[in-house]
Amino acid sequence: MASSDTPYRRHSKERRRSRSTDEAHVFKKPVQVVRRPLVTDHNISEDYMRNPPDNFDPSLAEAWTAESEGPTERQMRAEERVAANLRATEKEEREEREEREKREAEVEKERSRGKSPGRSWRGLPEIRGMEQL
Repeated sequence: MASSDTPYRRHSKERRRSRSTDEAHVFKKPVQVVRRPLVTDHNISEDYMRNPPDNFDPSLAEAWTAESEGPTERQMRAEERVAANLRATEKEEREEREEREKREAEVEKERSRGKSPGRSWRGLPEIRGMEQL
């Protein structure tokens, strides 16, 4: 369909030809509706805060205003995630250290018995720094 043959242009051309004034035949261009959230932090005015509606929850007011004090909930969650990751890595490092010390103690125990440590738990020759592999 060519650009000059759109329904709007075709209809308006036919209407001009017929010279009709009947409102039922008026074809309107479609209107684009822009949808926005009902409540955003930038459209709440001071008047709205002074005269809130009946269903207004004051606990939400701090989140809506730009002058909220302290860290936001998103920042608090991010800090909690960082702290949790730090605790997890510390725990993993502690477990690895304990495991390494345990293996070293077993090797020392075998050496004290007069045996050579032989092979490691992986079935590979014992090599210093093997626990990093």
